[in-house]
Amino acid sequence: MILWITDPHLDYFHSDREITRWGVSLQETYHPEYVVISGDISQSIGLKKHLSLLQKALKASIWFVPGNHDYWGSDIATVDAICSSLGKKIQCLDSLDYVQLEGMTLVGQFAWYDGRAGKGRTSGVQLWDFRRVKDLAAEYQSPWMWQHMEDSRTPLLSRLQTLAWAATQKLEAKICKALQVSQDIVVVTHVPPYLEAAWYRGQLSGEEYAPWFSCPTMGEMLSRVAVNNPEARFAVLCGHTHHHGIYSPHPNLHVYTGLGREPLPVVSGPITHDLFDRKAPWER
Repeated sequence: MILWITDPHLDYFHSDREITRWGVSLQETYHPEYVVISGDISQSIGLKKHLSLLQKALKASIWFVPGNHDYWGSDIATVDAICSSLGKKIQCLDSLDYVQLEGMTLVGQFAWYDGRAGKGRTSGVQLWDFRRVKDLAAEYQSPWMWQHMEDSRTPLLSRLQTLAWAATQKLEAKICKALQVSQDIVVVTHVPPYLEAAWYRGQLSGEEYAPWFSCPTMGEMLSRVAVNNPEARFAVLCGHTHHHGIYSPHPNLHVYTGLGREPLPVVSGPITHDLFDRKAPWER
């Protein structure tokens, strides 16, 4: 079995023993051979240790993409280096072209929200990311300036959009390679690539939060690839908003947003070919 989890926030556990206990319970319940995690696993300082604890308890190989919280307390380059050096049993999809699985191909890439959806630059919402991720903090002025001087938001937004564009280009190249070996592609990312996939309590995120809960840059690329490859089938797995839902922008492209930790981590479901037929994994 290939198990999908998103936003487990392992750093919220009170001890390493609790992480191990949770991992053992998953192993005993599902007996997974592989586990896919779509981001927000821990924070930078604890990412390596927490993934190692979980992998040992699961007795399964882990493929993952980082989420925005995984960069807290550090800079992007440092966390990316950590993610790419965890060994054969714990591999970051950002560092891989693709992984061939049971009749399907897995590709993955983290991309930051790009600030383009909803109210965009006029949104008054400020995330902790702006202060706790060093690259973003370098562009973020202050809470007061954000609220009262709209122009002060430009450097941070420009940085986010540059990061989102670079990640999207990497992912498109991976998908093109994957299509050479399979027509069934599972894409793993963290931030929903469409606003219509940014679910919150059964509804879409409001316009104030939309800039930070979606990445239209990636969504536009995925739509183009799906339209240009009508014979292929795509299933996108993401998280970030902590609530689940399905959005199908094209007949051959379904986006699944998984349920995050509230208050404990949950399993979003198995990764099977049913994903390509718009069947929710959390209902199986």
